[in-house]
Amino acid sequence: MAIHYGGQMKENRKPLTILILVVLAIQAVCGWMIFLSFGNWSDRGTFGDMFGAVNTLFSGLAFAGVIYAIILQKKELALQRQELEETRKELARSASAQEKSERALADQVKVAAVAARLQSANEIIKHIERRREKLLAVSNAIRDPERIKENQKQINLLNERQSDINDEVFELYNILQKTQVKGKVDE
Repeated sequence: MAIHYGGQMKENRKPLTILILVVLAIQAVCGWMIFLSFGNWSDRGTFGDMFGAVNTLFSGLAFAGVIYAIILQKKELALQRQELEETRKELARSASAQEKSERALADQVKVAAVAARLQSANEIIKHIERRREKLLAVSNAIRDPERIKENQKQINLLNERQSDINDEVFELYNILQKTQVKGKVDE
């Protein structure tokens, strides 16, 4: 006897085992009683022949049970085929849904790539706009007469101080040279 729990099949043999043991016990008791009741083998044989019709009845019932079991198996196989067909249909629907999902994901990737390109283009445009604004500011500053005068004053001051700056740089260079030579001697 098989019991189904959530698609799992679990064998339940306890009732079948008890039934077989009961039949064997009855058969043993009957055989023992016949053996004790009849003294010779010919009487025992005659007694056994009396049950030939009953034997035929039980054989017919057993055959009917086998046919009934075959019919039940046929119905069970039909149900299994139906479930298998439904499973196939469900798998086909699942595969179709997965393909649609895959296409949607591919579309999302394309949209994301386009969005990234647009974002990059937007950043480039912003950078170009900032550079243009700086160039306009420099251009306006160059054209401004006040700025031109101020820049010229700074250039003249730098030119006047050029020789002083050169002398200071040379002096710093000599000091650095002396410190490096002294550091090597100390080592």
